[in-house]
Amino acid sequence: YSNGQRLRELSNLYLEDATYLRIEDLTAGYTFSNLFSARKGSLRLYAGAANLFTLTNYSGSDPAPDASYNETGIDEFNVYPLARTYYIGLKLKL
Repeated sequence: YSNGQRLRELSNLYLEDATYLRIEDLTAGYTFSNLFSARKGSLRLYAGAANLFTLTNYSGSDPAPDASYNETGIDEFNVYPLARTYYIGLKLKL
């Protein structure tokens, strides 16, 4: 007891390795420059993916610590998993 408050006992009983390798965003593109002879226009094509994969042996939903809320290392089970997103794009400059 400290100042009338009960101290928490810390235990590593349920502690597990949370190391991971993650690709959060991967984009590839190509720019076609001087597309129009009269103007210096360009065309850029690109494609990518967000939250492509996470390699880990962690049994929880997400091995990355959430610094804004979860400082105790205890998993929150009321959160959605990370969504994988694919995208393509076209940018035309005249």
